[in-house]
Order: sequence, then C-alpha cells, then structure tokens
Amino acid sequence: KVACPASGACVAIGTSALSPLATGGVMVPILDVQSGSTWTAIRAPLPTGAIPSSAFGLNAVACSSPQFCVAAGNYLLIGAGSSWAAVDIPMPAGVPTSSFAYLSDVACRPGGDCFAVGNFYDFRGARVMVIRIPRTGAPVATDVQPSGVDGAYGESQITCPSAALCMWTNSFSSGATSSGPTVTPFAGVISDTPAPPQSLPLPADASNGGQMSALACSSATFCVATGSYMTPLGAKGLVERLNGGIWDVTDVPLAGSNVPGMLGTAGCGASTCLAALTRHSSGLALSSQQLEVSPAGVTAIGALLPPASPSPQVGV
Repeated sequence: KVACPASGACVAIGTSALSPLATGGVMVPILDVQSGSTWTAIRAPLPTGAIPSSAFGLNAVACSSPQFCVAAGNYLLIGAGSSWAAVDIPMPAGVPTSSFAYLSDVACRPGGDCFAVGNFYDFRGARVMVIRIPRTGAPVATDVQPSGVDGAYGESQITCPSAALCMWTNSFSSGATSSGPTVTPFAGVISDTPAPPQSLPLPADASNGGQMSALACSSATFCVATGSYMTPLGAKGLVERLNGGIWDVTDVPLAGSNVPGMLGTAGCGASTCLAALTRHSSGLALSSQQLEVSPAGVTAIGALLPPASPSPQVGV
C-alpha cells in the first residue's frame, strides 16, 4: 500500500525479515518514505514494550498532508518523513483496553484528521469501530455496530471524498439459515462523529446476502462499493452506488453471461469509477472483467479476459 499526499512525498508500507526466515526470523513492518527522487527504508517503531514479532503488521496507509500520515493494522503508526510514533489501538468507551483489535483501512480528509476502521472483539463477538486520529491530540474510538445484527462479517473499508465527509462500509451477519448466516452490507457516514450506518439494498436473486470488499468515491455525492453476493447458483459480483445521497444496487453486466464471480478493487476519477471482477473455480482465477461505474449506470469494458495461466487467486 502507498499514499502520496504530494508529488515526491509518498509513503509505502510493507514487511521485512528481521533475520533470515530459515533461521527462525520474523517479519516486521517497515516504511519506505519518499523525499523528492530519493526513497528511504525505515523500520517501523512498535508500541511501547512490544517485542518484535510477526504479530505486528500494517494493512493501510493514508496522509492528509506531507506532514501528517497514519498507517493502521495491529496498531497505529502516526507521523511523516523520518519521524513516526507507534500508538496502541484505543477501544470504544466501556470496552476493556485488553480487547483484541484489528484495523483494516485508513483514510484522511485533505488537510485534516484521519480515520481508521476495523474490528474489535469482546463478549458480544466481532464489532466494528471507527477511530478518529486528529492532527493534535489522542485518537478516539467509536463503536459503530448497527443494531439488530450478530457480528461483523469481513473487513471494513473507508474513504474520505471531501474535507468534511468520510464513508465506510462493511457487512454484518444476523440469524442463520440451512446454508449459513444472512450477511447484510452496511454503509456509514462520518462528519465530525460517525452517524448510524444504513443497510444497503441487494439484488432480487440474493439468497444469503452480500459482502463488500472495496469502496471508492469520485465526490461526496457519488461513491461505489463492490463485492459479491450469494445466489442459489453461487457468488455474483455486487455493485452498490451512492448517487445523490441514495444507495442503489446495479446489475453487473458482463461481456458473456452473468456468471458467478466477485468484485474486488475499485477506484474513481473525477466523474466515473472502475471496478474489477474475477471469476473463480476451486480457488483459481478463470477470467476477469473491468467495469466502468458512473451515475448513469454500469458498463462492461472489453471482453472477459482469461489469465495467461491459471494461478491461485490471492487478491484482486
């Protein structure tokens, strides 16, 4: 993952072996920081008292300016350039600080605060929280679990399309059927504080709900969330659009038949977004399809493309 708040001022996150893995070495988080045309690798600091181990990792990084960046994973890393501070993940009010937590994504308002999303676990199960990381002051966590659900089902995504607004998505399980729990996607809005999330619509042929895997916005009024939903015939690609303040669900057009598949990455330009769909069988990627998503609808770009040679599908 990489964040570039300005030209020549990027930050990338990754891992590096502390010593040769063959001799029992562990992987620890690192930062690659760009200054002009020069990149410098920095071993990421760990929280106070932490012993280096592969349990510490970073999943996402974002910057509100070249002087303020946040990386999130099993802990928070706040700073810029060669100066970074490791911070334990704060818990929402009333939750023991010893509770396990995991942050899956982070986004920043241009020139403002940053927000991380992820799961924490207590006696109620997996719950979603939003952490506000201000430019000055301590991070604050808020439990944003919707009412009437059993637990978080997947990883949260977040994006900040404007200086006043951020948007997050995740899916939640509730009840149970003969084929498993019902999974419902939700989306939440963050202005100064997180608002209660709302459930997203699903296609008419959905059986056990849907799960989101990516979120992107071209503006504060147009966003795209992608993932997959279950039908009696298998998983299909799912495209949810926030268009003028209302979420709607759109059929996924393919160059061939509407075969089972799932949508992964999504990204937006000034007015349209792109998403990628991959078909799977027994863990192998069979073909891929690009989609253009706009306020007018969803359009398949080109034909279904088979990979050069089947290989295990790690990510999209």
